[in-house]
Amino acid sequence: MSLNDRQQRFVDEYLANGGNATQAAISAGYSAKTAEATASRLLRNVKVADSVARGQKKIKKDLGITAEWKRDQLKKIIEACSNTVEAQKGKGDDATMVKTMVDAKAAISAIAELNKMDGDLAAIKTENKNTNTHTFDDLSEQEIDERIAELTGKA
Repeated sequence: MSLNDRQQRFVDEYLANGGNATQAAISAGYSAKTAEATASRLLRNVKVADSVARGQKKIKKDLGITAEWKRDQLKKIIEACSNTVEAQKGKGDDATMVKTMVDAKAAISAIAELNKMDGDLAAIKTENKNTNTHTFDDLSEQEIDERIAELTGKA
């Protein structure tokens, strides 16, 4: 079963405007008063969501946007923003010339995005090597005080 005419117009408008769902709903002929809720509902519709995904995939293919291309663009951003330039720090007699990165925040953001793409930020599993299986419940108050004194060197 395919989309109805307004649903298809919504998909077309959504893809054309870069993903503004509310505006796409209005442009597709839905009420402006309820456009936000309508857009949300439409994007949860399996057929609409599938059509959007297919459209986005086609646009990426037509533009040549691949994971490799994205990585190359991020590398270019990192390189460009990591370049250093001389800048004046301070004013008047206190002014000095310092070397600074063109845009450190943009470089860091691009590195973070590249890490996400490569899965470098995945959770790392660690093994608990603690062999101490005792709990405070197993000890009397006197034993706890003695252990604290021993550990702090006050025994």
